[in-house]
Amino acid sequence: MTPEAKKQLIDQLWKRIQSFLWRAVMMLAALIVQFAIDNLTQFQLSPQLTVLIGLVLGEISKWINTGLTAKRAEAAA
Repeated sequence: MTPEAKKQLIDQLWKRIQSFLWRAVMMLAALIVQFAIDNLTQFQLSPQLTVLIGLVLGEISKWINTGLTAKRAEAAA
């Protein structure tokens, strides 16, 4: 494996790890929201709804992250 190919592989792995961590944080945010709602207003969201909220937050965060990444790329260019 050439050094360039190895660097590309490592860069791709790092991007995937960052993406996973970003989405994991959004899932954690959904769990925190559910905990707060359950304890503050007794709405008692179902686990399925919590997962749906987590997925929606994940997509919103992906959109935000994509915009920030594009701005960083423009600034670096």
